[in-house]
Amino acid sequence: MKNIPLYLWNTIIYALCTLSFALLAVIDNKWYALVAALFGISSAFNAYRYVKNQQKKEEK
Repeated sequence: MKNIPLYLWNTIIYALCTLSFALLAVIDNKWYALVAALFGISSAFNAYRYVKNQQKKEEK
């Protein structure tokens, strides 16, 4: 847990907030739910890709 950089924490928190916002928008039947979900998924994917790149660097 100590080795996780601030960038990754920010990305994870952003993804969680955006996805929870999307969930609230879906419950309320708002059109922006799709946009919020896409932002959340893309930021979660960026965090995942960052972790994979770090693992590759550590293996070398």
